[in-house]
Amino acid sequence: MLEIGSGKGHFTNELLKISGFVTAIEIEDRLYKITKNMTSTSDNIEVLNYDILKFNFRKYDVQKIFGNIPFNISTDIIKKITFESHSKYNYLIVEYGFAKRLLDMQRAFDDECGI
Repeated sequence: MLEIGSGKGHFTNELLKISGFVTAIEIEDRLYKITKNMTSTSDNIEVLNYDILKFNFRKYDVQKIFGNIPFNISTDIIKKITFESHSKYNYLIVEYGFAKRLLDMQRAFDDECGI
């Protein structure tokens, strides 16, 4: 499991309970340190202080992605996941307006294809 934006580690702790291994990525130094400290007793986690937009998905065999992604880079993150990762399942929490635009695009695509 790859977690995008671990923040203070609240979701991270829950992901650790249900996943064999979690790679948590957090760009902000302060939040990275909080997650690192909060999960220090777990041996099935790697916490990275890194920018997801620079992350090399090819180095990791990511099967599932979870993230509460920031609105301002939601499009960029979804493009990166779509074109660079080989994950089978993506669980992303996004802002309502962004989700609505994605659904509208999907409906238009389905209509065009006669689906």
